[in-house]
Amino acid sequence: MITTRGRIIGAAAGAVVLGGTVAVAVASTGGDAGKSGSAGAVADVQSQNVAKGTPLHSGPAWYPRAVRLSFSADKAHRGRIVVSTNTNAGGTFSESTDGGRTFHRLSEIRTPMASGQFSCCSTLFEYPQKLGRYPAGTLVWAASVNYLGGGDAKPDPHSAIVGWRSTDYGRTWRALPKPIVTGAGGHGLWEPEFSAAGGGLVVHFSDKVQRKYGQVLARVRSLNGGDAWSGKVNTVAVGGRQDSPGMPVVRHYPGRGYAMVFEYCDTSAKPSGHGCRVYFRTSKDGWNWGDARKPGTLVRTPDGRELAHAPTLAWTKGGSKGRLLLVARLVEWSPARVDKKASGTTILVNDAGGAGRWRTMASPVRITNFRDEKLTPEQKRLVLPCQNYSSSLLPSADGRTLLEVATDAVGGTCRAYYASGPIR
Repeated sequence: MITTRGRIIGAAAGAVVLGGTVAVAVASTGGDAGKSGSAGAVADVQSQNVAKGTPLHSGPAWYPRAVRLSFSADKAHRGRIVVSTNTNAGGTFSESTDGGRTFHRLSEIRTPMASGQFSCCSTLFEYPQKLGRYPAGTLVWAASVNYLGGGDAKPDPHSAIVGWRSTDYGRTWRALPKPIVTGAGGHGLWEPEFSAAGGGLVVHFSDKVQRKYGQVLARVRSLNGGDAWSGKVNTVAVGGRQDSPGMPVVRHYPGRGYAMVFEYCDTSAKPSGHGCRVYFRTSKDGWNWGDARKPGTLVRTPDGRELAHAPTLAWTKGGSKGRLLLVARLVEWSPARVDKKASGTTILVNDAGGAGRWRTMASPVRITNFRDEKLTPEQKRLVLPCQNYSSSLLPSADGRTLLEVATDAVGGTCRAYYASGPIR
């Protein structure tokens, strides 16, 4: 979630309006005909901001998430890549059968409109094993549902994180029987993130309904594959009303445990505030994450560069303990001085499973022209929660190449671009 000093902006830029707490998912297949936007509009702005990348599709897209199908009993589908995005009508799913070289439209989740509600911040996950009565290879997609302006000018009367499940590789979707988590007051519930831990399905999320804090990271767990959920537990709860840890992303180290990255924002009006720097922490079992009052380790390169806003993480083979790849919206010199040359073109790499130094490599998708301070307020509502925001990283099975899906503001909306490159 993009913040400025003392307020939140752009949270609804990828608005999808939902009716009620759980919307009915309707799947469809086909191409991009009839979708908003046009190929011409994409090409026009691509030449200005996207130095490298192929449009995923011609429609609006926020929060891209890429999954390589790996666990289904149907070996014919293993290796296919499914990419989800938020749109202004629900969720869109695209599929690649050639390792990410090309994509075609797979399905959609369309939701009814309801006055004052919107959804955003979606995520996609494949069950790595049987969870409840649902087999390995099941896909689950979730989004946060909040009221526009809730918690900023008025309390949010109801917020929820809701989900849909697919047992046919993303072709059709069925809504989960109940919301994953609900809340009232504050500024809602945001940015769900799935993992599988301790025999259950875990959802991490940003919780802005606890009055003691500006925002916390919290988690819930389902032991029956997503049909019912536990009460929430705080994962990171630090500071007071002006501290805002958010946007958790969790990855499993095969045989070693779990890693998490998140942004830790300071929403105070003080110029000396610490911005939205990216922090890293680990867990042995994926459910217990240690003292919630301690944020973890600040990610920083030896030359003093840090990441800010909307981080995402990937694990792959390589290095001494597995290789971690990390991207965020901005690269900054501390304190909070944007490195415009590196932002949108850089991924951080750790060759020791998160321990020791982080180094840089070129990102496959290259987005340029970061001029946040020169944007009008209306432009900020579109650009800040879109440009290189919450990108998706998907390493190849052998750890040699990386597929990235990233977004940029194009023709009055947000569009997704993809590209692959070597992991160095």
